[in-house]
Amino acid sequence: MNAGRFEGQSELTRYFQAVAREEMMNAEQEAEVAREWLRTGRQRLADRLVNANLRFVIKIALEYRNYGFPLLDLIQEGNVGLVRAVKSYDPDKGYRLISYGVWWIRAFIQEYILKNWSLVKIGTTQLQRRLFNNLQSSQKRLQRLVEAGGQEGASREALARSVGGTVADVEEMERRLSGRDLSLDLSYGDEDSSFTFHDRLADEGGNAESLLVEEQYRHVQSRELRRALEQLEERERYILVARRLQDDALTLRELGDKLGISKERVRQLENRAMESLRNCLSAAYAADGALSV
Repeated sequence: MNAGRFEGQSELTRYFQAVAREEMMNAEQEAEVAREWLRTGRQRLADRLVNANLRFVIKIALEYRNYGFPLLDLIQEGNVGLVRAVKSYDPDKGYRLISYGVWWIRAFIQEYILKNWSLVKIGTTQLQRRLFNNLQSSQKRLQRLVEAGGQEGASREALARSVGGTVADVEEMERRLSGRDLSLDLSYGDEDSSFTFHDRLADEGGNAESLLVEEQYRHVQSRELRRALEQLEERERYILVARRLQDDALTLRELGDKLGISKERVRQLENRAMESLRNCLSAAYAADGALSV
């Protein structure tokens, strides 16, 4: 039965009524139909197994209604999980279909919530998935513990240990689940207000004066660096540029091969060039206080 055909409260009621009319099966009937389904692959037999267990999907979906998603959407995802369970159900292992299918039902509902909760995805790691799966029931236990005079932090530590994470991981997942996406174009304040949440974002860029100072500082640095390089011996300048000032830096061995000297000699010339460069820039800094070496 496709829950997606029902929308809104009255449609939800009609879906509940339709599910209630579906005939349930006892263990013997279910096993017989399941064996026949495995033997023949007839779709009507699979449909009968699914329809007989739809009310259990509703019960499980109701556990997730506080996440803010339409209940029919959650039921629909749970139904898909039930269909998946029917495909691999083996009645000869001694358990009922719903006992096996409850894992698939929860998995599909939780996957739907994780994918649609936020533009910033959650549940992208195994740790986050374990936290999500445990957090709902753990939050209820946490609330009961606090009401009984227990310590909130101790419960978070226990949950963190059980999933192999930290208290910070638990707190982060709690924050992500307690908030939803908010459009920056929404107005705030009075209904007639023209201000949006976008207007409240802080401008993290510098002001015009600080940007101008930074630009002048970079200009002075570049000018003094060129002057300092011009005072170096030609071979030292070539080594310094090739080693420090170009994106595709050359190795000591590559420079040694180009210049016909050993890589140790290249290292000595590079160190001498760096020392000369520092001295030149230090002198420029001492002269006008505009540079930092």
